[in-house]
Parts: sequence; C-alpha cells; structure tokens
Amino acid sequence: MNVLRRFVMAVVVLTLLVGAAAARAQVLKQLPPNAYIVIKLNNAEAVSQRLGALMQRLGLANLVPDLADPLAALKKQLNVKEGFDAKGEIALAVYEDPAGGPEPLGLVLIAVTDYKAFLGNLAAVKDEGGGISSFAPKEGAETVFVTNWGTYAAATNNKAILAKKPEGMTIASAAAQKQFDKADLVMYANTKYIAGKVLPLWKEGKPQWLAMMDQGLAAAPGMQPKYVPVIKAFVGQLLNTVEETLNDTNGSTIALNLTKDGVTATVVADFLPDSYIGKINAGMANTDANLLAGLPNRKFFAAGGAATSPAVTSQLINDWLAPIAKELAAAGPEAKPILDIVDAIKQMPEAVKSTAFAYSAPTGAPGAQALFQIAAVIQGDSAKLSEIQRKAQRGTMEMMKMLPNQGMTMDAKLEEGAATVGDVKLDKVTNKFVLDANNPQAQQMKPVFDMLYGPNGMSGVMGAINPTTYVQALGGDDEFNAAVVTSAKSNDSAYAMLPHVKSVAAQLPASRCAVAYIHLDNITTTALAYAAQFGFRVPLKLQPDLPPLGVSVGSEGSAIRVDVVISNELIENAVSATMQMMMMRQGGGARPGGL
Repeated sequence: MNVLRRFVMAVVVLTLLVGAAAARAQVLKQLPPNAYIVIKLNNAEAVSQRLGALMQRLGLANLVPDLADPLAALKKQLNVKEGFDAKGEIALAVYEDPAGGPEPLGLVLIAVTDYKAFLGNLAAVKDEGGGISSFAPKEGAETVFVTNWGTYAAATNNKAILAKKPEGMTIASAAAQKQFDKADLVMYANTKYIAGKVLPLWKEGKPQWLAMMDQGLAAAPGMQPKYVPVIKAFVGQLLNTVEETLNDTNGSTIALNLTKDGVTATVVADFLPDSYIGKINAGMANTDANLLAGLPNRKFFAAGGAATSPAVTSQLINDWLAPIAKELAAAGPEAKPILDIVDAIKQMPEAVKSTAFAYSAPTGAPGAQALFQIAAVIQGDSAKLSEIQRKAQRGTMEMMKMLPNQGMTMDAKLEEGAATVGDVKLDKVTNKFVLDANNPQAQQMKPVFDMLYGPNGMSGVMGAINPTTYVQALGGDDEFNAAVVTSAKSNDSAYAMLPHVKSVAAQLPASRCAVAYIHLDNITTTALAYAAQFGFRVPLKLQPDLPPLGVSVGSEGSAIRVDVVISNELIENAVSATMQMMMMRQGGGARPGGL
C-alpha cells in the first residue's frame, strides 16, 4: 500500500509541477522566444481543489490523505511558505541548447506575490550577481539558478538563460492560442519550429528509406514486378503525407480540464492557412445535426457518425489515390479488381452526406454469434451508393481469388436483391472464411475465426431502403439485420437519446464533423464473458449503462480539433474495478477454472 501511495502522489505532484494550462497567458511575455514546448498550469489552487474533490469522490484520498489537497501537500514537501501565488500560472518551457548540447534546456516560471519572500523558502541560497541566485534542492543535486522576471520566479539549471531579459514568445496559431488561454492544463508544441529542425533530416533520410524499400521488394518471395510500382506509389504517398504535414504545420496544443462532470481533453493541430492541409481543414463544415440518427437501440461496443463535405473530401481522396490508381492502371488487366475498389472509394464522397455507424455487442452466448457485428446507415444518393458498393464488393471478390492459398480461402458472393428484410429488398453479401480441413495450422485457427466472425463469416445485407438512405448490416443474424433496417427507415434517434449517451454528448462541442462513443463497460463485460469460456473467470461486476468515452472531431479554421470526454461516473467505476483487481491479486488472483 505504501508503494501505491507514493506512486499516486508522485503522479499528482508531477501534474502540478509540469502541468499545462490556461487562462491569462501572461507567462508568455516572460519567456524567451523559440521554446519548442511550453507546459502551463493555471491557477494551481483551483485545479488542486477540483482534483482533491475528485480524489475524495473516488475514495483515493482515504488511501493517500495528501490527495485531498495536492497543492498543500506539494508546498509542504517543497517547504514553500511565503511569496507563492497560488492563483497564478506555473510554466515549464523547453529550448534547444544554443551551444549545440545534446540535452534540451528547461526553464520553469512560477507566479509569485513577493519574490524575496519566495526566495526565502529556498535553502542555502547564494548570490550569483546580476540579480541571479543559486541553490541546490538537496545535497548532491544539480545547482538551480533563479531570478525575478516580472511577477515570476524563473528557475533553470542553465545560468546563461537568465543572463538576458526575456523578449516574450508568441503563439502563431490562433486555435492553439485559444486553448493555451483557457484550459486548466495545456501543453503547447511549437510544431512550426520543430518541423523546421526535423524536415531537413527527413529529406536527407528519405532517399535511403526508398532505396531500402526497393531492395526489400526485389528480394520478396513471390513478388510480381508489375505490382512493385503500385506498392512504391502507396509508400510514396505515405511519405509525402508526413512531409506535407511537416511543411504545413503551424502549432498544436493538448489541453486538459477538470469539470464537475468529468475530465475533458482537447487536441488542436493547426496548419498554415494557405497550405494544402490548412485549406482542407478550413473546407470541412461542422454541423450540430444528430449524427447518430438511424442507429438501432442496442448494446454497442462503439457507435458514431460523421458529416461529409463532399467537395473537400473528394479532393483529398482523389489527390491521395491518383498516383496509386495510375500505377494500377499500368499494371494490366489482372490489377483491375484492385483498381475497381480504388475507383469505388474515389466515387464515395460524391454520394454521401452523412454516415452513422455502430459496432454491436453480441446478444447471444459467447461464441454463438460473431464478435464483429457492424451496422452503417448512410444518407445521400442511395442509388449511386448501391452501384459503388456493388462495384467494391465485386472487386473484393476478384481480389481474394488472387491471394495465395495458405490453408484459407474466402467464399465471397454478391446476390443482388436476394434478401428481404421487412418489406425491403436488399443485396445479400457473403464473406465467409473457408479453412482447409487437411491443414493443421488452419484448423488451429478455426475456433478463433468462429469466435470473431461467427459461423456465417462477415456476411449480411446491404442496399437502398429509400432514395436517400442506404444501409449495411454485416456479421449479425436476421434479428440484427431487421433492427438495422427498421431503425434506418424511421431515422430513429433512440440511441442518441439514451441518458448515458446524452450526458456525454452534452460535454462535447455542439458543432463538429464527427463524433464517436466507446462503451468500455460493454467491451469489458463481453471480454470477461469470453475469457470465462476459456476457464479464466474474473468476478468483476461493472455497473450497466455506464457513460461511454466520448470523442468528437471538428474543424476550427485551418486547424483540426479533437475532444475527448471521460465522465466522473466512468472514472469512479474504473477505479472501483481496479481496486477489485488489486484485492483479487492480493488474495491469489484470478486463475483458470475460477477463484
């Protein structure tokens, strides 16, 4: 238990010391320019109070009393009694060593109400001249130099940093600046500056990586020369994407906030407004529409939805796939199935307005149904979508025939209009793995394939149910297919209105391009049920219908913004489950056959 206490306290102390955050951003005026990372904690007192309240709610403060007031515990540990501004900012800035040293230089700014009084908290302080003092945090520790900049005590182990008054630094990205100003805890990465250092190294190494790839492809057994240019085009696009990202970057932040409902994290990656990626981001339209409409009300592992900006999405996909499609066309008739799949992907954005998707948890006994049960409800031109999906399915069927037989083949079929669900005629799709009965390795994998994909494989139905709605239901049984079609026909919003989903949605930005909800309780419960089938029983009980982990993606000018929400209720249950596991381990732990 002492180990647990020390570990938890160390995490909290680290968070308060090097944390990141928000509010007035006055600290930027007291920093030298060209920091490549700045971590900032705003209003340590308020953050400590909210963190302490959460620790008490979780019961961890009973195990580690200092967690009830982390800031007070930290001040006591560091012997800070006078001069510290508990409502001010604490920042850590990281710089490249101008002398060319291998280690980065760190500078800490601590808000103070009285610098001299704050200096009095430190032991064995020495006057270094020029307003700079030094001290050693403990015997044998590296010397720390400190001086007074504005309303901050500036501390570092590199005296040269303090020799010159700071010029102040600016954040080029407006989106990153916004997060830096308002969050409880924020880390700003000067990605434009970092990219300027990394890009030359990237360009220098790129020819060597491509040469190594050429050698690898030439030595690969069974590699057909006509497909080498296709693979090189694909890898080339991946490398170009990395290079373009480095070229176009402008700044990014990772921000954390503690609220009365839970913990939120926001990641903002901003790009130069006139750059390719910046223009793509700016062209993505946010929406406040219900992106989950049409999904059935079931137990899901994950569910979500996305609205598309057809012109922007089409440009992005076409630009990325163009070199690959060119090489596929040159590879000859045998590459046509793959080219058909690529063409289908390129046509998709023009036919889609929005997509709701779900990964459903099996409702039957473990192993009786597939673990992969996927539903999609697509709004757009359903007739065109039918053509595209049929083309992609046929291309997939032909491509599977091209693969070498390693004890497994794919029984893939497309039967147009062969399935009737309610009063709707749909295409029947069969994607079933066939394992060679005379291949021992293949037969060893059979239980795994049956568990993942069920006896019928990733088979199901797909097709238009009206002029503007297209559905897919794969991996499930007839009841699953019927549920997907029924909810899609009525554009059902029951799932979105579930209280535990709605509570998380309220904490995410109302305007976004995409949203997803990950139900960790359903994932955990199903995993434990399947583990029990193999004799590994863990008596872990989770509260049903816990709030899911919420994620949203949206554009903010030339920036992409990702928000994550973890509710207090989910955190409480996760901590409770962890404590159960620890108690089990102390009692001998879970073992095959039960406890």
